[in-house]
Amino acid sequence: MPEGEIPTDEINFVEENEAMKAASPMKDQVATSSSGSKIVMPAAKTRNYGYCHIYEYHMKFSKGKIKYETQVNSEWKTQFKYAYYPAKTMDIAMEVINGTDELIKDPTVKDRYTKEFVSFKEGQRVRVAIQKGSSWSGSYSKYDWIIVSMFPVF
Repeated sequence: MPEGEIPTDEINFVEENEAMKAASPMKDQVATSSSGSKIVMPAAKTRNYGYCHIYEYHMKFSKGKIKYETQVNSEWKTQFKYAYYPAKTMDIAMEVINGTDELIKDPTVKDRYTKEFVSFKEGQRVRVAIQKGSSWSGSYSKYDWIIVSMFPVF
């Protein structure tokens, strides 16, 4: 390991990296997919969807490992290798969204779909759950897709 470099398997990025925090404020992350769709990952403080949901259930207990899961509220939840800030989380989501054309319909929620692909940034397979913006009310309805969740799959 180069001198001065911190072993990344010992860092929880959300708690430890203030420079990353300053560069990635808690605001909605917006991107355009390679097919031209406008996509948003809400950063609203809710455990039901978007970044806060992803952090609370799939990053908060990260251990710098791939293929790691832990119990959250009595349910087993897969964990990302690190706890990332919103901008990096969006980068991983867009890598998955742009990595495959396959869109799998969620049989339980209207207008919700998933995409699954290997994230090279994360080092493991990731599933992203997206919902059509037209099915939401308010400001999110102007987007083609809303990222409601994402998590490693193995």
